[in-house]
Amino acid sequence: MGFLFSSSTIFLLSSLFGFSPVISQDMRKGGAFCNAEGCFVIYFEDKIFLDSWRFCKEKGGNLATIKRKEEANAIATLFSTLDLQDSHAKVRVWIGLQRQPRQCSSHPLRGFTWTTGDQDTEYTNWQSEDSPSTCLVPRCVAVGYNTQERSDNFLWIDHSCSVPVDGYLCHYAYKGMCSTLWSEHLGNVYYTTPFNLLSTTLTHVPVGSIANIPCPTNGNKNKLVLCILRQNGSVAWSREPPFCSVPSIPHQLCEQDNGGCEHFCRQTGGQIFCDCTDGFHLRYDRLTCEPDVCQGNHCESECLPLSNGYRCACPDGYILATDEYSCLDVDECLESPCQQICKNLPGTFECQCWGGGGILNEKEVCEDIDECLNDLCDHYVKIFQAPISATVNKDFQLTLMSPGDVMIMTSVRLVGSVSKCV
Repeated sequence: MGFLFSSSTIFLLSSLFGFSPVISQDMRKGGAFCNAEGCFVIYFEDKIFLDSWRFCKEKGGNLATIKRKEEANAIATLFSTLDLQDSHAKVRVWIGLQRQPRQCSSHPLRGFTWTTGDQDTEYTNWQSEDSPSTCLVPRCVAVGYNTQERSDNFLWIDHSCSVPVDGYLCHYAYKGMCSTLWSEHLGNVYYTTPFNLLSTTLTHVPVGSIANIPCPTNGNKNKLVLCILRQNGSVAWSREPPFCSVPSIPHQLCEQDNGGCEHFCRQTGGQIFCDCTDGFHLRYDRLTCEPDVCQGNHCESECLPLSNGYRCACPDGYILATDEYSCLDVDECLESPCQQICKNLPGTFECQCWGGGGILNEKEVCEDIDECLNDLCDHYVKIFQAPISATVNKDFQLTLMSPGDVMIMTSVRLVGSVSKCV
C-alpha cells in the first residue's frame, strides 16, 4: 500500500507553526509516491545529469535506481497521478544510471553503473539497441513519458550527460516509517518530510518528519511531534497521544530515547538538536549520523558520498579519469554537435562556419553572408568554399578552380562561401 500526493497537496508551511521549510517551485510542479521502502519524488527542472544527482544527494537521497519491477511500477504509478500541463506533456527525466567512456559491455546494463556505485539489477527497459558510436563519450539514462503517445513510456533512453532534460527523479530511503496520527479535534494533521514536502494525507511518514497537530482547545496552539528512530531500532513518534491535553514540551526531552538522536542530544528551550561525534555528520533526517566518507578524499573536483564509500565526480564537460580521482576534458566534437566545424575547448566546445564566411544563428546553424547582393564587383567574383573554389563573372559563367571545368549558371548561391572581387 503506497501513498500518493501531488501539487494539490503541497503547501508552504507557515512560520506560525515555528518552522518554515522551503518548498521549491519545481517541487510544486512535480509529485511523489511513498511506500514502506521510501519515497520517489519527481522534480521538473532543466538540469544536466550531474547537477540533478547533486540536488538529490543534497536533499538526503539519490537519483532513482530501478533495479526491480516493483520499483518500475511505483514510478509508473507516480506519473499516472501527475497533472502534466502542455509544457510537460512530453518529458524526459534523469534516473541514476551512467556510463564512462569505453565501458560498453554485453551486461544487461551495457556497462552503465547505478549512482549507488553498483551494477546489480533484475530489471532493464532499454528503448533501443546499444550503439558502438556512443562508447567513446559519457552517457547517462533518462526515462520518457508522453501523455499522448504512451507506447514508449518509461523506456530507458541513452542520452548525452551534458545536455539538460526536463527533470529528474529522486529516491529517498529511510530506516523506517511512522504511522499516521489522528487529529484530536477538527482540522488536519500536517506532515513535513525531510525533503521539505508538506501533506495532510500521508499514510507512510519517513523518519525525521514533523507532525503538526491542531489543538484549538489549547488557545489555538499547535503541537509538534517528531518521527524518530529509537535506540532499539524501532521507529515511532517522539511522544505518545493524547497531544492536546498535556503540556507540549516536557522539561527533559533528551531523557526519553536520547531525543531520537543517534549520537548526541541537546535541548535548547523546547527544541531538540542532534549532533554527531567527530568523523560523522547528521543525515538529512536530522537525527541519525553517517561517516564523513569524503573527509580527506583525493578527488580533483568533487566528492559524492555513497552508502559504501565515496565516488569522485567532475564538472560538466569533463569525465573521470581511469585513476577515478582526476578529471579529463571531454571532446564533445566526437558526437558531431555542429553543422560545419566543431572546435573542442576545455570543458566545452565551439561551433564555427567554414572559411569564416558565415554566421551562427541562435540555433547554432551557419547562415551564408552573400557579399554579392550589393553588386560590389565590376567583373568577376571569386568564391571560396570547401570542397571547391570558383570564379563567376557578370554573365554567370562559373569557372571551377578544380578540376577546371567551365559551366553556365542562371544563378549562383553557394551556402557558406567567402567571396572577393578579382
